[in-house]
Amino acid sequence: MSSKARGLASLGNVYSDGQLSHKNLIINGAMQVAQRGTNVTGVTSNGYYACDRWFSNIQNGTWTISQETDAPYDFANSIKYLCTASGAAAVVQHAQIIEGVNAQQLAYGTSSAKDITVSFWVKSNVTGTYAFRLYNPQGVDRLISRNYTINSSGVWEHKTITLAGDTLRDIANGNVYGINAAWWLSASSAFNSGSTSTVWQDYAGVNEAPNQVDVAAAVNNYWQITGVQLEVGDTATPFEHRSYGDELARCQRYYFRHNQNGNTSQFMAHGTSSPGGIQVMVHFPVEMRSIPTCNTTVTNPYWESNPWNAVGATMNVTSINSGHLGLNGGDFMIFQNNGVVRGDTYNVGSEDFEFDAEL
Repeated sequence: MSSKARGLASLGNVYSDGQLSHKNLIINGAMQVAQRGTNVTGVTSNGYYACDRWFSNIQNGTWTISQETDAPYDFANSIKYLCTASGAAAVVQHAQIIEGVNAQQLAYGTSSAKDITVSFWVKSNVTGTYAFRLYNPQGVDRLISRNYTINSSGVWEHKTITLAGDTLRDIANGNVYGINAAWWLSASSAFNSGSTSTVWQDYAGVNEAPNQVDVAAAVNNYWQITGVQLEVGDTATPFEHRSYGDELARCQRYYFRHNQNGNTSQFMAHGTSSPGGIQVMVHFPVEMRSIPTCNTTVTNPYWESNPWNAVGATMNVTSINSGHLGLNGGDFMIFQNNGVVRGDTYNVGSEDFEFDAEL
């Protein structure tokens, strides 16, 4: 078969599998969106840092996690983990939890369970064997893992891994924890002393990251990734580039930071009690996965807007009650230690009101 005919046949297979668009189960795989900030230092514990939707499981060592402009030729960004203090028996993962409703096409738990292929660009100064794994907590926890190799220090390398579908266990449906895709950077013996689980099996921690190198072993070791795609089938297709706006909206289903990047949020609000309570109205740009929690970490200025020329005052937030928020917005209560007048209208300002509905 000629190369042109082969290419047309491959395109036909991709089309019949419904993979020309919306094929990537990963959100923010090109590391474009970073609502929480582009550089987070002194990281020593689990959490969401820098690039949206990516969870860092960190149980030892100290790290800087950053959105970088260093990337392969057809990408603008990557995410980088830089070790700033080494840690013994470190456990470090870069992971994304896929919402159950988005993973039903995999048909897990049936005889039609589909193979999936993960592809990505990766770079590190630590060469050797790394581990990737999928984890499904539905019923009895399930696991499948694979190794890949970084061959050259400081060079972007493209990797593809194909994993069989699980015919025995389904994936929870709805706006809930579906499956977890994780790339290991460092793994203690509790996770790296087993063997790769080439088919889905009941969970055993030792089989999560067999033969994994230790990026946490020395200061200034680093690991970077971008162009992450997880798709149905046994073949990696070209990365599905999405517009920044599309990717931002997908991310905002899980986390929304009002006027991020140092700008000041402005909310209309009114006093509900004296002293202390201000009811703030907010509308979300997209429907969130679940009713979010609201948080702010700064001392916020507020200005009385009735009359408009009233002098602004500083309020020190003591707590926030998110109980009246819904999936599309609503109101939340700020409690603080300055007096407010019941029924008066206020203009509330802050640099970082954030609404969190992460899995």
